[in-house]
Amino acid sequence: MDRRIAAAEALAQSRVLEALAPYSPTVVSTIWVGLDLPESDIDVVCCFKCRSQFERRLIETLGGLKDFTLSSSKEALIARATLGAFPLEIYGSNVAISEQVAFRHYQVMQRLTSLSSADFSNRVKAYKTEGLKTEPAIAAVLNLQGEPFAAVMALECASETELVSILRNAGCLRLATEAGAD
Repeated sequence: MDRRIAAAEALAQSRVLEALAPYSPTVVSTIWVGLDLPESDIDVVCCFKCRSQFERRLIETLGGLKDFTLSSSKEALIARATLGAFPLEIYGSNVAISEQVAFRHYQVMQRLTSLSSADFSNRVKAYKTEGLKTEPAIAAVLNLQGEPFAAVMALECASETELVSILRNAGCLRLATEAGAD
């Protein structure tokens, strides 16, 4: 079974997203864009107004799952657990979803994978297999200069024409996209 389908089914069966609905849970996982490895987790970002209420909801919702942990920083709460065959990570902060770095990186990944050939995904996964995180792997495939996380984030403002050019130069442009871009 396709990992995206299996992950979506695991989420649906668990009803985790429904339980966290007041916090606008948004999946930002590499599984959803085909840049995942077998060990990749399901990443979900949330936004809370009341930290203590969100923490209680996380414990109520995930506390019974295998490998449940909850960590805290000044900015966020991070819950981890195992959901069927998938590691699950839920990140919550009081920052709007659209402004959270994970969501913004995910949006860039969605745009890139929608325009790219399978070679892009395969090359990113190959770098990840060698130990790179997703953003450094994307930066390596696309020959992006500078700090990898910032370089990928800079693509957030790129037009479709600019992304097509970057993918073409990296040899990762989907042919139908190239035909439509000219």
